[in-house]
Amino acid sequence: MTTIVRSSRFESLANRILIYLLALTGLGAIMTIRQMTKPSGLADFSVFYLGGQVAGRGAWNDLYPVVSPSAVGHPGLPDASEPKHVYRELAQVAGFRDPYRYVYSPPSAILLIPFGYCRWESSIIVWWVLTGACCCGSGFVSAAMYARVAGRHDWTWAIVILVVAWCPLTWATIRSANTSGVTSLMISLCLYGMTTQRSVLTSFAFYVGAILKFATIPLLVIPIALGRFRILGILAAASILLTAGVIALTGIGPWQEYVTLLSTLGRPNLYPVNFSTLGLINQFIGVDYLEWALAARRVAMATTIVALCVGLRRNRHCDDARVVLAGASASLGWFLLFAPTTQNHYFAYLFPLWGYYVAEARYSWLARFASLVIVGGSIIPIGGSSRDLSPLLQSHMIWSAGAAMVFGLVRLFQRDDRRDQTSPAIRDEKD
Repeated sequence: MTTIVRSSRFESLANRILIYLLALTGLGAIMTIRQMTKPSGLADFSVFYLGGQVAGRGAWNDLYPVVSPSAVGHPGLPDASEPKHVYRELAQVAGFRDPYRYVYSPPSAILLIPFGYCRWESSIIVWWVLTGACCCGSGFVSAAMYARVAGRHDWTWAIVILVVAWCPLTWATIRSANTSGVTSLMISLCLYGMTTQRSVLTSFAFYVGAILKFATIPLLVIPIALGRFRILGILAAASILLTAGVIALTGIGPWQEYVTLLSTLGRPNLYPVNFSTLGLINQFIGVDYLEWALAARRVAMATTIVALCVGLRRNRHCDDARVVLAGASASLGWFLLFAPTTQNHYFAYLFPLWGYYVAEARYSWLARFASLVIVGGSIIPIGGSSRDLSPLLQSHMIWSAGAAMVFGLVRLFQRDDRRDQTSPAIRDEKD
């Protein structure tokens, strides 16, 4: 039986475009007012600006820092590594005093080259606009997921777009000047590609998201467990070809340095900026119990990832967007919960699932509660900052990550009769 997506005033292309433009212009107005009332400075942008400049000059051997032998912190921080000559020289010209170090993959530096061609004061504005557009794009995909699961375009469809575009989490993501907004869009496109059988789109989005923040890598468990071998084959081929092209441009040197650097990237940032389980353990667990807490974390990581694989595998014959989205909820929640470092703007990774949570909330009290905890608990990023807050408030968003993981796992193990009614729609509806 094919699900009929109910018609409404939002079915017309003109009305959809109107909502999209309203989201973009509204966000632009909000951020302009925000910048005028409380200006945001360089934030994390120095590393992307300098990385793009180094790559633009072709000085690939000077891209990565030299990690200090005595350092225990993340090598991207100034107190844990020393930049090389060209990187330091460009920082001095730009007026950056002891900036963050570039620790992202070589392909990501190629993407950043355009941002290094003008002064950083102009470049960061373009970066803000790009990040805002990407967050809005995640809202568009999130609304599409709502329509796919709920089977309708209605006022809620429009509200999902506007809430994602205008919410304080989006403001914080833009003002952090990090890559989380772009990564969120790549996660969104990756999930959209999986739910609509668009393997090329999935592969491209996966690759870009992986080279920026590793954030799409947890999603790889979904096609593996579901046996989506066509997606896996195209993804592998695309990744190999793109990486080979980058190596031809950069040479093997920066890749060797990056591989060496990888072993240090798991060092967590310090609380309160970092409120992952590892960050909280290091902050609040005494030395006498630290090994036990770290062991419990490893057991929880392994147990939940096995449960996720089993849950996906038992649904491998269900051609339903809900299976993919539940798997994404569990895998992204797992990533946010157990990553060495989780900061508040990382929760933009869940933007493409907000519409899914709202759609599921139509059908059960469990989904309503989960939606409240996940969306309501992360929409206003109070914690993870230099504010003088209690530990409960500083780390409030980690509860959203845990709820996302648990809800996704529960949905994969629940019997859902709606799947038999909606699965053909996934094949029929090619937006």
